Amino acid sequence: MVSQRISIRRFMAIREAEVAVPRLLLLIGEQASGKSTIGKLIYFFKSLRRDLLYLLYDSFAEEGNDWESLYAERVAEKFYSFFGDSRWLGDFEVCYFYAPEKYLTLSARPDGPPRLEFGAGLRRAVFEEGRVAALMRDMRRFAPRRNAYETVEFQKAVAGLEHWVDEIFEDDREPLFIPAGRNITVNYPERFKLDFYGSLRGDLARMEDDASRPPAVDLHLMVQFLEQVEVIKSRFEEGDFRSLAASGAAGRDRAARRLLDLAVEKVREVLKGEYRRSRTDEMIFYDEQGFVYLNRASSGQQEVIRILQDFFLILLDQERVFRVIEEPEAHLYPLAQKQLMELAALVSNATDSQMVVTTHSPYILSVFNNLLFAMRVAGRGEEVRTRVEAVLPSACWLTPSEFGAYFLTDGGCRSVFDREAGLIDQNALDEISEELGMDFDALYEIYGETFG
Repeated sequence: MVSQRISIRRFMAIREAEVAVPRLLLLIGEQASGKSTIGKLIYFFKSLRRDLLYLLYDSFAEEGNDWESLYAERVAEKFYSFFGDSRWLGDFEVCYFYAPEKYLTLSARPDGPPRLEFGAGLRRAVFEEGRVAALMRDMRRFAPRRNAYETVEFQKAVAGLEHWVDEIFEDDREPLFIPAGRNITVNYPERFKLDFYGSLRGDLARMEDDASRPPAVDLHLMVQFLEQVEVIKSRFEEGDFRSLAASGAAGRDRAARRLLDLAVEKVREVLKGEYRRSRTDEMIFYDEQGFVYLNRASSGQQEVIRILQDFFLILLDQERVFRVIEEPEAHLYPLAQKQLMELAALVSNATDSQMVVTTHSPYILSVFNNLLFAMRVAGRGEEVRTRVEAVLPSACWLTPSEFGAYFLTDGGCRSVFDREAGLIDQNALDEISEELGMDFDALYEIYGETFG
């Protein structure tokens, strides 16, 4: 059962939206319909778990703090860095439910930063049960770390604080927003990328000092993504997908090794080659001799490589994460979109990772529908399951209760997932095709009239 959800009223392009946030969420719609706005808001609220942890850790040595006010200030600052001055956003209200009684609400205030309100369950857990005070007393007590015992006890207290925050938000997944325009990470010289990175940070600092500047959300998200890309690239200094899978398979059971092998094959199908990295260059090999430097590869390969690397490392490390992925289909042929989304489903299933995908592509709707239908058909019996497995690997099948899909239009959104059938509504799949078909029928009628 889905417990997380977001409620949005009068925020930017969104007039009104109620969206359940299951393990895998698909948002589809035309450009400027609000897909990215919802994705960014979900990411914003999911990332607030770490902001509470950092606030407490940064201030554990201080006693008598008004933690609720301090946290509200930190959330307001983060909101400003994401969306700009809230006074320019109108009379909005956004509420995120981490669990039925654990929610945070941000709403407009005409004379200042947005108002932060805590749901009863969240307020009680954070501010009223006394657990945080006890944990922070332990941290203060052992903070000097004058000997091995105090060092160990301090580390235990920090780990306890982190575990407590995860319990409060009922989630421990590490968040990352993967923006569109990912080719910036591969198709410019290293010197330019360093300058660009520095320029982004400078722009962010200037915007934070000037309330009249436009929202900086895309810059913040791009900087965070670039930081993660550097981590990803460092991992691939040790080898390519296949060699990393081989080394990571050591000591794992047969099923885990098979998942890694399947992921490697999905990556190859998307890239139409093998990714390799030298000390200075990234390349895609089409065979043992022929290759192209990644910064000269196709736009589709450049856009997708960081998604593929991120997915693969999540699976390799068995890490539970949260990802928002903007337009994964960018510059990809439909069959490559199929392989990429099957890989996303595989990774989400194998690691219990949560993903939000924003897209313009009806092909992605169809891919997910096939994965949902595979699960349904396979339930008909063991013999049928074997036949379905030959069509689509079971590692990629999707459970209907852990999936959601919404179509955004005219400032609102509607679910296009039929929970009773466990499938995406066929009308949503046919909507674009029908419109194109109507054009063809009109043209054919005119064509027929010319033979009068």
